[in-house]
Amino acid sequence: MKLLELIRNNVKFPIYLGIINFTIILFFATIYYFLWNSDKTLYFNGLNENSNFIDILYFTTTTQSTIGYGDITPIHKLSRIIVMCQQISMIIGALISIEILDDV
Repeated sequence: MKLLELIRNNVKFPIYLGIINFTIILFFATIYYFLWNSDKTLYFNGLNENSNFIDILYFTTTTQSTIGYGDITPIHKLSRIIVMCQQISMIIGALISIEILDDV
């Protein structure tokens, strides 16, 4: 509980939260990039030979923000499992943030 109090009393908490969120997005974008680069048609619908890291970063960001436009979708079991892990990490992060900010 002392850790939660320390975080609650820290003015820079929103900055730290943003940095953590951005790091998670980059982490998953890198994983998606390596999957896509190994076989450009097997793992994702909506990405092709002309796609690049920005397209994958776009997919990762829309997934993390729960917007999910649907223009890029996972079609392989492995890519779907990794996307679910990203969604679970986002939910856990949101729950932790709510718990920390509950008393603020």
